[in-house]
Amino acid sequence: MKKDEKRGQVTIFIIICIFICAIIIFLFLLKEPLKNLYQQKYLSSEISQINSYTYDCIFQSGVNAIRIIGIQGGKIELNNNYLFTNFSLIHYGFLNKRNVLPSKFEIENEISHYIDSRLPECFDESILENSSVNIKEEKSLSKTIISNDSVIIKTKFPITISKGNNSARLNELYQLEIPVMLGDIHSISNEIINKQVKNPLMISLTYISSLPYNISVISYNETDYIYLINDFSNNSRLNNIPYSFEFAGNFIENETNKTI
Repeated sequence: MKKDEKRGQVTIFIIICIFICAIIIFLFLLKEPLKNLYQQKYLSSEISQINSYTYDCIFQSGVNAIRIIGIQGGKIELNNNYLFTNFSLIHYGFLNKRNVLPSKFEIENEISHYIDSRLPECFDESILENSSVNIKEEKSLSKTIISNDSVIIKTKFPITISKGNNSARLNELYQLEIPVMLGDIHSISNEIINKQVKNPLMISLTYISSLPYNISVISYNETDYIYLINDFSNNSRLNNIPYSFEFAGNFIENETNKTI
């Protein structure tokens, strides 16, 4: 046998070995996904229930967060700069001649944090009809985006379910949109406050009445007042209830406010 022929046979043998090794590695890498796919199919009923319940839980937590944001002037966790009233704590929008209304970015983070903190509480294993199924939740991670006419929530919530010798890990990205004019209301609130920054002792009721929402200015005491913005249209109904957003303002002591 010639030397070139031997070299050619060795080359073919090496190629075959590499090909076989590649197939073995491919099958090994494919084993876990196929196994998880089979187990997900086996647990499809439980997975469907969990996905449906988790979606509803995120939605309701989002609605609750948006409601609290409206009641408390753009904040859920109030640490400072708020007015203590008989019915709620309301964050100031106008204080010490400055606009201190929480930014849209801050409100988005407040909503995300609220959802992530509430998910473990509202997630109840008893939702499953089959009591032999075990559920293990991991930490969720939510991102909130506020647009003019809606609030978009994206939540990554890994869940592992097991039943007998079968288990499946769900790493779903739950995405939902809540129709509410929060972004537009926040923008208008900023406009109102910025006008007051320029004229701290004057509230223009003429200007306020020209805005597209039902807005009331309520005097709470000698120095504090509350702006209440209501959207009675069908654009901001959370659980069929109109949306309200309020924030507090403060006049400088010993100075007289004017309305025109």
